[in-house]
Amino acid sequence: MAATEWSYNLPETGLMPSAAEVTVWSDMSERHGKASSLGMQQYDLTIPLSDPRRTNFGPWAFNAALDMEITSLHASGSLQLRKDELYNFNLPLTVIRRMEQGRRLALTLMPSISTDFSSGWNGVALAGAADYLLFESENLTYSVGLIVMPQRLYWGAAPFFSAEWKPTHNWTVKLKGYRLEAMYSFTPRFSAGPVLMGAGNSWAVRTERGNQLFTVRSLVAGVTGEYDFSAPGQRKRIIKATVGSTLTTTAELNRMDSGKHTVEAHHYHPGLYVSVGMDCRF
Repeated sequence: MAATEWSYNLPETGLMPSAAEVTVWSDMSERHGKASSLGMQQYDLTIPLSDPRRTNFGPWAFNAALDMEITSLHASGSLQLRKDELYNFNLPLTVIRRMEQGRRLALTLMPSISTDFSSGWNGVALAGAADYLLFESENLTYSVGLIVMPQRLYWGAAPFFSAEWKPTHNWTVKLKGYRLEAMYSFTPRFSAGPVLMGAGNSWAVRTERGNQLFTVRSLVAGVTGEYDFSAPGQRKRIIKATVGSTLTTTAELNRMDSGKHTVEAHHYHPGLYVSVGMDCRF
């Protein structure tokens, strides 16, 4: 029996970043009359570690990347953290197999570190995900999946659904994770439209009560747009931007047991949300 062939290749650009994004939450005052506020800036960078089009193990394509995020907090009042700089590093390792009738299965293992670097090993977590593409056509694509992350998710696992629908030639409606957008193509290169999405993250932090899980969640509504600046013959390269408002924002400190027991919670008024980035991962 012949051994299964293994082929590994980096992208043609090497270990150059393939995506970058800067996101800003303006200072938001706390509800219920408390004299405190919260604002944030996030800086995201993705470095590809393989080219899935040219990296495979038999019929399985392989993709790996390093996702890095730095969050700078501006917190005042009753929300007190020892450090204002929080860090998140993810290493998603994904195998992908295309099947009959256009279906596709993607399996991901993702070790991660989300920490203020003063909470020991509590920021280390391991997640797994499965994404199954059920249907793909020119006008409609949808998939279902499951993510497993015992250290972070309330129930340890959560289902998700993704879809892309083109009701007309110029309109595209996308649902992916916690993001729903409807994009209108004004030109072959520029599209824009309304967006409703969830934003935020969680980190292991050190407080006066010991190590805890700090979580920020925002519901954002606004307008998003993207411009394709790729040259002829290049893969898609886009500049993207989102401007909107945080409809509601919650910051919580939870015990380090999957976030099931809330120790402290803060709720904030709406604020300005702005995100600008570049993506060349297509």
